[in-house]
Formats: sequence, C-alpha cells, structure tokens
Amino acid sequence: MQAHGKKLIAPTTIVDVHPFAKTFHEWEQGVPVDCGEPWAWEMIEAAVAKGPHQSAMTDESIKLIAENIAYQVKAGYAKVISWDKLQQRRPTNLKVLPLAVVPQQNHQGRMILDLSFAVQRI
Repeated sequence: MQAHGKKLIAPTTIVDVHPFAKTFHEWEQGVPVDCGEPWAWEMIEAAVAKGPHQSAMTDESIKLIAENIAYQVKAGYAKVISWDKLQQRRPTNLKVLPLAVVPQQNHQGRMILDLSFAVQRI
C-alpha cells in the first residue's frame, strides 16, 4: 500500500529502540484498513444524492475544503475524479460519507466525516 510514492510516516532512527518501531516502519507506505463490506452501488448513489452536511456549505467552509483538496492533490496524497468517471469505473471498495466542518475557536474549521448519516442496506 503506497500513497503515490510518498511516505506517510517517516520515523527517525531513534524510534528503532521503541517496542512499536517495527510497526512504524511497516506503516511508512500506508496503514492497512478494514472498512467493512463493499457497498452496493445504490448506497453510494444515495450518499452522493444526500450531499454534504449543511456545515460544509458555507462560503468559508467551501473555501477551506477547496484549499485542503488543492493541497492534498499537489502533495500527491489525493486525486480528483469526476462523478461521471467514477460512475463508469464503479470501484468495488468505494464508500461515500458526507463531509462536515466543525467550527474551531480562533482557528479555521475542522473537516470531518458526518458519521450520523444513516447508510441503509439496499
């Protein structure tokens, strides 16, 4: 597992004495994740139709999200794919959750996934 050739974790040699060092080194190219069973395409369409949480729809949040996505793409951690292209490809491991933005005092908002979105098996 590798994120476009980037090291996601880069432990220094001093970490090698830590009991968890072997795992840190295994995770340098990415961390294995089990996201559960694949979703039916109808579930993905329902999530897309629902759209983002209302907190992500303010002008300030839209600017924050656009800047974050641009940074992730430039750094090589993300790639933007159109919905049309995604519908053609229909990846089997795709899951879609609404994005939300939590306000932070004296700081820009924090983007999170809105896990209150009830995904129903279709």
